[in-house]
This record gives sequence, C-alpha cells and structure tokens, in this order.
Amino acid sequence: MATTVPTTAGELLFQNYLDAMDYPYEFEKEFPGKSKRPDYTVTKNGVFLFDVKDFDPYMQNRN
Repeated sequence: MATTVPTTAGELLFQNYLDAMDYPYEFEKEFPGKSKRPDYTVTKNGVFLFDVKDFDPYMQNRN
C-alpha cells in the first residue's frame, strides 16, 4: 500500500527541491494498469517520472 507522504530523507530532499523550484508534482500517483507507482510525477513542460533512491555518501566503496 502506498503512503501519501514522503518517508525517506531522499524523498523529503527531492520534494523540498521541487517546492523551491515551484514544480507541480504528485507523490506516488496511480497509473491505470500499473502495479507500481513512481515516487514523483512532475508535470512541467511534459510529464516526468522519478524514483528517488537514498544513499550514504560516507559508505566505503565496494569495488
């Protein structure tokens, strides 16, 4: 079940960016016939779908 509000640090940061840039967006919008929802659907000069990933910039490289 999808949440209606961002839950991760990355989602919150990305949403703050979208708000600062005044980009219209929807969080976890449903698309007919699809079981998964993108984190953000941005509608500015087209429709853009984003799946936000979090990472730890201090994590050691795993090469």
